[in-house]
Amino acid sequence: MSARQRSKTGGSTYTASYAFFEAIWEAGITHCFVNLGSDHPSIMEAMAKGRQEKGAHFPRIITCPHEMVALSMADGYARVTNRPQCVIVHTDVGTQNLGAAVHNASTGRAPVLIFAGLSPYTTHGEYRGSRTEYIHWIQDIPDQKAILAQYCRYTGEIKRGANIKQMVNRALTFAQSEPKGPVYLYGAREAVEEDIEPYSLNQSHWTAVEPAALTSEQATRIAHFLVKAERPLVITGYSGRKHSTVDSLRTLADAVPGLRVLDTGGCDMNFPADHPAWQGFRLGSHSSIRDDDVILVLDCDVPWVPTQCAPDENATILHIDSDPLKSLMPVFWIDAVARFRVDSGVALRQIINNIALTPELELMLRGPCYSTRWTALQKAHEQRLQEILAAIRVKDDAKHLGTVQSDSTISSRQNFNLCTFALEPPAARIVLLTFQTSLCLTRSGIVRLSLSSQARAP
Repeated sequence: MSARQRSKTGGSTYTASYAFFEAIWEAGITHCFVNLGSDHPSIMEAMAKGRQEKGAHFPRIITCPHEMVALSMADGYARVTNRPQCVIVHTDVGTQNLGAAVHNASTGRAPVLIFAGLSPYTTHGEYRGSRTEYIHWIQDIPDQKAILAQYCRYTGEIKRGANIKQMVNRALTFAQSEPKGPVYLYGAREAVEEDIEPYSLNQSHWTAVEPAALTSEQATRIAHFLVKAERPLVITGYSGRKHSTVDSLRTLADAVPGLRVLDTGGCDMNFPADHPAWQGFRLGSHSSIRDDDVILVLDCDVPWVPTQCAPDENATILHIDSDPLKSLMPVFWIDAVARFRVDSGVALRQIINNIALTPELELMLRGPCYSTRWTALQKAHEQRLQEILAAIRVKDDAKHLGTVQSDSTISSRQNFNLCTFALEPPAARIVLLTFQTSLCLTRSGIVRLSLSSQARAP
């Protein structure tokens, strides 16, 4: 079947702008966060047409007061749902107003499609969409994409309307392939206002790059390093973005008693806090980094800061990452003996299977030293939770109100104000809570709050 499968529109005008919205909906985008301008007349017409003709089968349009708000919302939605979302902004000034939000989306590996208009390139009405306003000259700059290209996985110009769906899907293929991140499309009014023949694409032909895996020899090598290490450590930053990878990392920690896991990212739950291997969250410095003899860096941008904390010079370092060279960082290197550009979840499952199917490693793991290491890890974990309690216990008139209950769940009571994010995907809101609470830190490291209060906007 042809890539361009013709469809019917009942004789109504079919513009490139309308095809754009069809393309993002067919690709799985459900929300558009927009801040519109003089380059978007046909975009607004397509929004009205789509809402009237397609109803719920059309992206939901959310108008935002500022471009940074728009991209931040799309970023958050994409991270929660693991599906790309769309942002539409106005020429060069709207692109500039994305500001730090595009940095956040890039470093946070959030798949977001950004579309911006260009100033029209005709001045005397040569094409529909030609310049009609003073600002069309002022906002015409030599290279608009250069404003944020270095943060994007792909940039592309929509020059004509006839292949707009292919351009959208090409951009989204980059956005959803590892390492994921924002992509930037831009086009002038003449292109997006163009009348075209209606068409659709076969979406099964527009998929992300499949995750890469270790070779069997590489999986064997890593498994032997971890099992034979005296003090193995995994440092991770964002592996938890894929929920299945959390389970795989926990299984690895169970399979290799004494292995520890340190989180240095902070934006994803990478490893459960109720596991004895959990070392907590640190940015660039932790005692285990200095002490361990084998370190597996797993999906992590900054495993340590050398001037603050560096591994032992004799430590063996392995690096598994979708981008181990950190191609967007001019300065980055770690003293790894091997680097693997693979999917972390796939690699972990390969390593676990290799350990389970290698008699030599299975025999070693039944040795008494591993049970001793496991017991020591459990004691250290319990002590760590107690230290967290000491740091967060609420005081009143210099007296601790906390109590340790029989099940070792730690709690305290107090009245206080808290500014917090109430996360309800896909949206998040900030509220000020005044409450009386039972603050409980459980063995799993989860803080539970029992509220009796009022909530209001700050």
